Amino acid sequence: MTDASHKPSHKEWRRAAKKARRKKIRQSLAELRKTREKELENSPSYRLQLEKERLLEEYELEREAKEREERYLKWLEDEKEAQKRWNEEQRLKALADAERLKEQQRIRNEWEIEQKKIREQKERLEKLKKEETKRREETLERINNFIVNGGDVPIELQCVTETHPGKEICSFFYKVGACRFGSQCSRNHQHLHISNTLMISNFYSHFTLDQCKSSEYDTDIGLEYEDSDMYSHFREFYLDVIPEFKRFGDVTMVKICCNSEPHLRGNVYIEYKDERDAMVAYRGFQGRWYGGKQLTIEFVKIRDWGGAVCGDFARKKCPKGKSCNFLHVFRNPRNEFAIEWSKNKSHTHTSTRSSFDDDFEKNSRKRNWRWSESPERLPKREKSDLNKDRKYEIYKRHENSRQDSERPHSSSRHESSHSKNKRKR
Repeated sequence: MTDASHKPSHKEWRRAAKKARRKKIRQSLAELRKTREKELENSPSYRLQLEKERLLEEYELEREAKEREERYLKWLEDEKEAQKRWNEEQRLKALADAERLKEQQRIRNEWEIEQKKIREQKERLEKLKKEETKRREETLERINNFIVNGGDVPIELQCVTETHPGKEICSFFYKVGACRFGSQCSRNHQHLHISNTLMISNFYSHFTLDQCKSSEYDTDIGLEYEDSDMYSHFREFYLDVIPEFKRFGDVTMVKICCNSEPHLRGNVYIEYKDERDAMVAYRGFQGRWYGGKQLTIEFVKIRDWGGAVCGDFARKKCPKGKSCNFLHVFRNPRNEFAIEWSKNKSHTHTSTRSSFDDDFEKNSRKRNWRWSESPERLPKREKSDLNKDRKYEIYKRHENSRQDSERPHSSSRHESSHSKNKRKR
């Protein structure tokens, strides 16, 4: 009752009127559409169009179904091909894996074989080393037995080492046990493992001999030294060294070289009566030090001292001079161990030199002993500096002694000595 009595406003009435109008229009349009559809249904052209649309729709459905079937068949074929490829890849992968395993097995087998060879070689080397050590010990035992008890020379020491087997023997090495070409000589050098003669290379050294291999001083400085100075130094060396060698056995020959060639310069030859004594001396002196130098000793065979020593040098008529490859030796004090031809020509010198030699031997105990233990090796630069200092000290000592000796003498003697030095130059 309240709603019926309520009077709508103009706005509400207008909204309701528009709504009713739209509804009426829709209804009229729907009725018109139904009327037209009925007319079209009754029209033959419309029915034909509907039939065409139906047939076209069926055709499209069939075509789509056929395309789906073709796509499915193609997918099946592609899947089959992919499966085939996958199976082939798996087969190849399996073959590769098998080949890799086979290669790994082959490498492992080769490694095991190589390791086995290495172990066998190592065992063989160890066995050879043990045999060599045992053989060396047996050899040393036989050598020691030979040294202590004497008897036959061990067969290991009777062999000869050759530098060029089958080639012509080097005549100089055969005669004097040394060659100017050394190991580079094209001829054969026969090195002995035992002999009754020892050679100590470059054992004796003197300032005048060292001038042949050094250019640090003026070469004319050697003219300041007389032969008597060098021979006095040699006698000191001789009486200092030879008694040591005589302690090991009966010495039958001693020759000390004053050659200028490097392979003969200062070489000392010691010949014993027995090879056993030479072996004892070899073991006693090998590796020892004398005058700051380590000794290098080897066995040599001097078959003829008269053929090894230069006889022309003893007569001061050697045509080769400093380049002579035969032994230029000092005359030993008291003409000891002289060669036969040397004895016949040196009787006149024995009486003049004997008194000096006797006095020198009496004072030999007062001299400083030069034998020493093995010192530390000096670097080359320090060693060269030490040699320079030594040579300079020798030079200054000689100059001072010469000046002291000339001081009390007259000027005539000074002039004669000056003329003598001038003739030497």
